Amino acid sequence: MKKVYKLLILSIIGIFSLTSCLTMSSNPISKELAKNIETDADLYLQQGNYWNTYHYVDEFNDETADAYISNNFFLIGNYSDANSSNNIVTANIFIQENTVKLQLARPALLKENPEITGIIFTVSMKTDNEEKEYLGTATNNKGLITLNKIASAKIILALAENQSFKLALLENGSSDSGTYLVTIPDSTGFAKVYMETYPNLFD
Repeated sequence: MKKVYKLLILSIIGIFSLTSCLTMSSNPISKELAKNIETDADLYLQQGNYWNTYHYVDEFNDETADAYISNNFFLIGNYSDANSSNNIVTANIFIQENTVKLQLARPALLKENPEITGIIFTVSMKTDNEEKEYLGTATNNKGLITLNKIASAKIILALAENQSFKLALLENGSSDSGTYLVTIPDSTGFAKVYMETYPNLFD
């Protein structure tokens, strides 16, 4: 199965691109308060419902056939810069085919996501076996951070293999500017949702 996922990821790099200009039908900022997330997320992990499929909507707010996968509950992380450290951050991850996007909110509790357009992030990943890997840079547009194709493929593969891992994002490549650290605690159920959402990738 691991080999199948690796072949899948390699085959879709460069084939698909995230071209939709439609909006997302879910509202991540309206989820439960961050302080309740960890307990609720543990329950969802036990039930296998941590990941879910959502659909883009058109100009009439009707669902389209274009789908993406996201976490049902906030991912929890922290933010540090030269003036403060370990501020709670909530995050959402969005996957459409081979593209991964992140949405970060600081401060955490139901605040509107800051428009951070113009900041380039340097991204690294650390897996549960302590391996660290540099994933390159990521661009952003009004709070949605788009990872490059290679980084997206590696994250999707880690999720499909039920790994837990951390992502470190440095604003403008410098920890002095600010560092986001986001934890993906468990990938249970992701592979099933991914295969059901994009069955054409497994034909």
